[in-house]
Amino acid sequence: MSFRLIEILEREEGYVFARLLHGSEELVLKVWDEDESLKARSETGDILGELNYEEIFSHRAISNFSDNDSVILGFDNLFIIRGRVCQIIETNDDYVFDIYLQNGADFLAVLKSDLKGAQLNKDDGVEMVVSGLGLYPSKSWLNNEAD
Repeated sequence: MSFRLIEILEREEGYVFARLLHGSEELVLKVWDEDESLKARSETGDILGELNYEEIFSHRAISNFSDNDSVILGFDNLFIIRGRVCQIIETNDDYVFDIYLQNGADFLAVLKSDLKGAQLNKDDGVEMVVSGLGLYPSKSWLNNEAD
């Protein structure tokens, strides 16, 4: 995942609310920062990590989806995410859909149970409206030394 830190807006225990740039879109996300190293480490480049969400409010398949239309748009605590299902993983009690977002070379894992029975297939385009989008910086990114 690739995000650029613009500014930290507020710090809570274990995380921050930060203004980030993703592609050409400015977003405010909750970013986990337990060791308070996010600002120093982000000065060396983009933030790499995994996205999560609190709830999916709506979703729809997009026919003839072009990866160039991948995007994350933010409106208060709601986010529109458009991407492509690139992989479907069966777990013990659910399915995980990996959604690819070309604009930031990002992935978002979505549980089938969160889609309330909708069927998605590999290579389908999908648009979702979610709340509480958050970013967990990856361990490999966190283990890089800040300059």
